[in-house]
Amino acid sequence: MTDRFMINIARYLLGGVFIIFGLNYFFNFIPFDAYIADDAVKFFDCLESAPYFMLFLKFVEISMGVLLISGFYVALALVVLMPVNLNIFLFNLFLNPGSLPLSLVMMIAHIYLAWVYRYHYTGLFKSRL
Repeated sequence: MTDRFMINIARYLLGGVFIIFGLNYFFNFIPFDAYIADDAVKFFDCLESAPYFMLFLKFVEISMGVLLISGFYVALALVVLMPVNLNIFLFNLFLNPGSLPLSLVMMIAHIYLAWVYRYHYTGLFKSRL
């Protein structure tokens, strides 16, 4: 397989997961209680106590997922989504181990894409004093 093929697979996978689960928050086509543990439900209840938070998070997931799939501003989408993806991974690691395989695949795809696009980030680490 070529590098471009692997990059596209990782982009489509990561972007697709963010779009699907972002849209699921609004349209609920995947039942919430089908794949989540009780401790995780308590965690989500706390997050949803701030009415803006989940709306903003899901908007970011959907919009950055669209950027990943479209191929526009992929490096920006990866930077914005890294804290989200890391929290999804840690959430599943500690509170909902049943969903850990998907979040592990997402994290591997994210790290792979960050490595592929690493030259786009060199300006972030230069001191401009």
